[in-house]
Amino acid sequence: MPPGSLHKLSSHTIHYGHVVLDSVGEEVLDEVLLSLLRAPRTYTREDMVEISAHGGPLLLRQIVELLVRRGARHAQPGEFTRRAFLNGRIDLSQAEAVMEVIGARTEIGLKTAMAQLQGRLGSEIQSLSDRILQILVQIEADLDFSEEGLAVLPPGHLRAETLRLQQRLQSLLAGWEEGRILREGLSVAIVGRANVGKSSLMNALLGAERAIVAPSPGTTRDTLEEWINLRGMPVKLIDMAGFRTARDPVEAEGLRRARVAIDQADLLLLVLDMSQPLRAEDGPILEQLKGRKSVVALNKSDLLARLSESMVRQTLPRVPLVLASATEGLGIETLRDTISDQFLQGRQGWGEGAIMASARHKAALDAAVQALDRALTAMDHHLSGEFLAQEFRSALDALGEIIGATSTGDLLDHIFEQFCIGK
Repeated sequence: MPPGSLHKLSSHTIHYGHVVLDSVGEEVLDEVLLSLLRAPRTYTREDMVEISAHGGPLLLRQIVELLVRRGARHAQPGEFTRRAFLNGRIDLSQAEAVMEVIGARTEIGLKTAMAQLQGRLGSEIQSLSDRILQILVQIEADLDFSEEGLAVLPPGHLRAETLRLQQRLQSLLAGWEEGRILREGLSVAIVGRANVGKSSLMNALLGAERAIVAPSPGTTRDTLEEWINLRGMPVKLIDMAGFRTARDPVEAEGLRRARVAIDQADLLLLVLDMSQPLRAEDGPILEQLKGRKSVVALNKSDLLARLSESMVRQTLPRVPLVLASATEGLGIETLRDTISDQFLQGRQGWGEGAIMASARHKAALDAAVQALDRALTAMDHHLSGEFLAQEFRSALDALGEIIGATSTGDLLDHIFEQFCIGK
């Protein structure tokens, strides 16, 4: 392709050619397809050229190095998505959704990320922002016409509308846990005293021999983490050292890490050995389950039982119990269902609607709710419109942080530096 000939080609067309090392074209690196895309119908709303080459890593590196020698440069992390945001093609919540799409672990997580990428959350936030802006305009009009004794916005209407806005924001906040689960997954800590079959049960849940299993206690010294898909939820299973008196510093460190994992887990899966009665070591573990979302697996149910459900119920009357045998594969599907039910029961339309999954979004919504709460307090105390206007501006700015209407360079740097190179 002669130099400068790209300017004569039509947009959104594909052309066959060769990548050559010199202007003479004697040494051909590869035969390629070149796609020409002109603004504004591109990802970044800028002119773009894409080269499709054969996929060898050495070949691709040589082509990139050649382009750099000819004046191109490597893209910064997230630079293309950042340009798409700065050029107004997507809002900031959509830009963040790009990484959610790439990192999705389940179909539900992917569906939720795609909904955000398509602007579902951004549209909801924009709608709420527009309503707040309308109220703010009316409050400021009231201030302008206060000397004439004209009321643009009746006080009763203002309070009712503010309450409706606050309720909608709180409804979005209520979906934070659901969004966090879809984004980050659940963490399930498998706990119990030594040699009750925790590692065997983890392997059974995974359907793979991931954890080392041995008849002697103390085999697991460190925490072991693996992901599993339960009804569309990404779940991280955490196997850990069995609770007993540590025999050496390594085992003591393993127990310390186990306690940290327990504190941070979303759900505790307690494994008890049905072939053995409860022991003194089980007492502190049973106590940890009180007030925590948890499930009890009565393992080794294929052996002669010396522990019954009723005995466990005396300490944990409301915790779901599942009879299982990791070695025989008994009760494993029931256990999977019981774990997922702790989070899915009563939920309708899982993964649908505008879902907030980012901690940054939650903080912004919290700030908006608090601003409207202060506005309601100002109304109760009959404060002047200047105080109301200030709080509604604060709410508007907080929501603007979600979609990028009010964002700083530092915030954008923090968001896009998490992207892969070139995304």
